[in-house]
Amino acid sequence: MEVLYKRYYGYLFAITFRYVRHQEDAEELVNESFVRVYANIGKFIGRGAGEEFENLFKGWLSKICVNVSIDFLRARKMRLSLDDMDIED
Repeated sequence: MEVLYKRYYGYLFAITFRYVRHQEDAEELVNESFVRVYANIGKFIGRGAGEEFENLFKGWLSKICVNVSIDFLRARKMRLSLDDMDIED
């Protein structure tokens, strides 16, 4: 797990930062992405070898990372919308 984290942290951080544009949020979301990766690593179906396998794995990682980022943005949008409402609403 440590090897995966060290190898792909920068790659996933770059993806996440494009979505959230805030360093602390991006760092937290990358860590959340790795939690999901570790929990679902058995579901990854990688065929091929070498570079082909690497590309498939990076694609799978990036999909998880994008989904985590989008979930975060949706939750933040919902929270901001509720904060904008009056008590009467």
